[in-house]
Amino acid sequence: MALRLTAASSQYLSISSNPIDFNADMGYSIGGWIRFASLIGTCYVVAIEGVSHDFGDMDAFLTDYGVFKLSAFSGGGGGNSGGSSGYVDSVWYHVVMVRSSDSVLDLFVDGVRVDTNTNSVAGRGAAAFMHLGAYYESGASNFSDARLWGWKSWNRALTAAEITREMRTAMPCSFDTDYGIWPFLRTNRASDYSGLGNSWTESASPTDEDPPPVAWDATEATITAVADVVAAAGQPTSKRCGGVPHSPVTNRGVW
Repeated sequence: MALRLTAASSQYLSISSNPIDFNADMGYSIGGWIRFASLIGTCYVVAIEGVSHDFGDMDAFLTDYGVFKLSAFSGGGGGNSGGSSGYVDSVWYHVVMVRSSDSVLDLFVDGVRVDTNTNSVAGRGAAAFMHLGAYYESGASNFSDARLWGWKSWNRALTAAEITREMRTAMPCSFDTDYGIWPFLRTNRASDYSGLGNSWTESASPTDEDPPPVAWDATEATITAVADVVAAAGQPTSKRCGGVPHSPVTNRGVW
């Protein structure tokens, strides 16, 4: 099961209390699986914004007619990266936005770094809001028409090897400085399963969908089933990769 965000209905998620610290010395990472129903127009996937709710202070991952781009602003100065093209509707992508320094914001797609924004954000103000599926200025706009599953975040920059491991599990392989775990279950859809209380607030009543599964080489991956997460009394108890007993499955990454 996946979270369904419909652009025509202006659906998105937000966090306005304790968003990711986008200025932290150790950086941050946020991402998961996404499947676009439509890549027409400029659509924001994730935006971390300063108190002014505009392009004053912001990090964001967006799509522009199928071109994946990163946006980085500080004090009104900055802009978008050149972007990475070739993405299409109705395909699952594993995307992770990673800030490793005040002048390096990377985008990883399916475990590979495909884009970097080098605009310096040194000295910018603190993060105040975080949005998933939209950008917010005077109001929410630029909505994503997409399905999301298995999103996670950390208060540090993950390595490429760590990102590749995280692609294969619903629960984190690393709990080191984790910020949020959002499997987007049918019940408690916007809840944070890290135990840290960083749950999303839903806007315009997003729904669920049972989309086609994530497909990959089954010899490479043992995926942690969301059903196992639920069976583990709602919270992961093990700190090893996956967090709960693994369920081997073939070519199925979404329930």
